[in-house]
Amino acid sequence: MIERIHGVRRFGPGPKLLDHRVFETPIEVRYGSDLCLIATGSDPRGQPAIVEQEPAWDLLIPLCAAIRMMLPAYLRAGEDSVDVDLVEHEGHRLLAIFDRTPGGSGFARFVCERGLADLLGLARMVLERLVGPEFARLRHIHDRAPHSDPAKWQIGDALRWLDEVLDRPPLAETMPGATSSSTSGPRIEFVPGEGHGDLGRLWISRTGRSDDLVWTRHTWISAVPLAHAPAGKVSFDVAVERPAIAAARRRALLSGTGVAKHSLLARDSSDAHFELLEADANDLEPIRACLSELCGEAYVDAVLGLVAAIPIRGRPLALAERGPLAVLARRRADRDAKLLLACALLPDEAAVEIVRGGAGEAWISFVRAQGRETWALEGPLPRRVLDDARS
Repeated sequence: MIERIHGVRRFGPGPKLLDHRVFETPIEVRYGSDLCLIATGSDPRGQPAIVEQEPAWDLLIPLCAAIRMMLPAYLRAGEDSVDVDLVEHEGHRLLAIFDRTPGGSGFARFVCERGLADLLGLARMVLERLVGPEFARLRHIHDRAPHSDPAKWQIGDALRWLDEVLDRPPLAETMPGATSSSTSGPRIEFVPGEGHGDLGRLWISRTGRSDDLVWTRHTWISAVPLAHAPAGKVSFDVAVERPAIAAARRRALLSGTGVAKHSLLARDSSDAHFELLEADANDLEPIRACLSELCGEAYVDAVLGLVAAIPIRGRPLALAERGPLAVLARRRADRDAKLLLACALLPDEAAVEIVRGGAGEAWISFVRAQGRETWALEGPLPRRVLDDARS
């Protein structure tokens, strides 16, 4: 094993680069250790003269950085004992996971024999979900490739590479004359929760790809047990495609033609607002179905808690931002937007209505086994409204 150290970078909170020193001559370290090589393109065990086009470095560099970020989390006590890098051998570009201790420490062997799929799955979640300061940490701290330019990173191509490696393609049809089914198309996948109060993760993709998803974590305090989680703090992760959110916003703009930009939900704007419900119904149906199956009889309570916990903006939203899908994906709402989202998620048999009080108040009303109920959703917890308060 040969490691070459080209310099030192020191970061402060943020992360903020405090010091960057480049050595005139790289420091070279040689030692014997275990190494796990992962081919990223053609199989290096084939004919040496036949080398297919290898993935671009701008695809492999963010992939390598994501794996490096996840190594300490995945391999206990492996923070300083295992690392990953990119190497090129006889025209092949390879990911190399190696033990940084002379003689080996067993981490690279574990990844090679049992842990590679899980590690790549964690790297995929990093590239899918990290935004803002955490993505800055990926670029500034975990990217160690010389002359790397994060502006040229091909995150989408890296995710497609991971999808091809991790997601088993559909089996070919066995009927005579039949062709294999396409790998593209709508995909709806749900992964059950793992920790305390974790209800699970649902992602919806019209194209079947996962490289342009917007992930949103909804957290709320549930007064009743939901799925396997006891009453208390619960969370549910939802991912929808960015183009789907943009399309919902365009539909909302068309629905609001002729209505004042910040109109509240009233008689003169009710038609435009309820057009938003109809337009987003198909996109929200997988979410309704998943939550309904997951929570069973407590589904209505789950919807009330989820919607009430969405923060309310200080000023009314524009009509184009009140679409239920956009509100669910962005967790940005006003009171009327939350009422519309509750209408979209509650079951059809609940006969949902939006009712108003005398002081400009507005509530959601629906039918349950005990009769018709009225709830306020300003948050952060849903609040039952009694009949005398409505009058």
